[in-house]
Amino acid sequence: MANDENKFDLFIGLFNRDGYVLDFSNARFDSFTAKSVGTAVQAKYGLSKGKSLKAYLNDLNVDGKEKWKLVKDLLEYYEQKYEQEYTPDLDRNDYIPGINAEGVEYNKGYSKLYYKCKNLLTNHNKIGEICITQTDLIKKELFTSTYLQNEIDLMINEIESNPTDAIGKSKELIESCCKTILSEMNIEYDKKWDLSALTNKTLELLKLTPNTISDDNPVSSQLRAICGNLRGIVTKLAEIRNVYGSGHGKEDEFKGLEERHAQLAVGCSATFCLFVWNTWKKQKNNINNF
Repeated sequence: MANDENKFDLFIGLFNRDGYVLDFSNARFDSFTAKSVGTAVQAKYGLSKGKSLKAYLNDLNVDGKEKWKLVKDLLEYYEQKYEQEYTPDLDRNDYIPGINAEGVEYNKGYSKLYYKCKNLLTNHNKIGEICITQTDLIKKELFTSTYLQNEIDLMINEIESNPTDAIGKSKELIESCCKTILSEMNIEYDKKWDLSALTNKTLELLKLTPNTISDDNPVSSQLRAICGNLRGIVTKLAEIRNVYGSGHGKEDEFKGLEERHAQLAVGCSATFCLFVWNTWKKQKNNINNF
């Protein structure tokens, strides 16, 4: 265990920025860690984000699998947001608004630290230790009505400040919601399923109409169509967002999606998720009371 703690010190050195963790706000950091390992780290330890991360990674009561899962997810986030910091041939002209962190420049020290952390994670994975899985998170009852509302609130807060992230998260929230419902139903799903397949399977198994209306009533298929349209809007906006953020070299006049597009994606995602989640809660309650 002590050996792992020494390794985690390198990750702490990469992620901890004078008490902050990369560019996370307090709310986004707790949301990120809760989604990663089922624990809102700063809320748990009540310290600064940097000190809370260190406390978590040094906590003897925390499963090692969860610690490695969190540093893996944080490193993936770092690779996307801080590419300019560890890649010497990138400059300010390569900055992608909404994808890369602002004001980041190449730093030789952080670059060396990044590659050390990358090698540690690669070697850890080679020895066959299994990271915490989606099933593990579901067992911890991560996805709840409170969690869903918090995620929606976070997306709404990012509509103006970071529309591309808000659009991406709107798609991810639908995926998480559907996967949780299917898992609670003990329905196996293919990890390769796209959003369309996930939502179609979820809607197929949910009773969308009131008890007074039979499932073969046209109203049922109309409700499924409405949910499918909401899903479709989010999916298409996310695809456009991915094209915008997929690489460097865009023309100077090229502009990404705007606040109004993010508002549309977040609104559709929130409406879809609240409807299917509340439908599942009601259906599950009826099953339990049967």
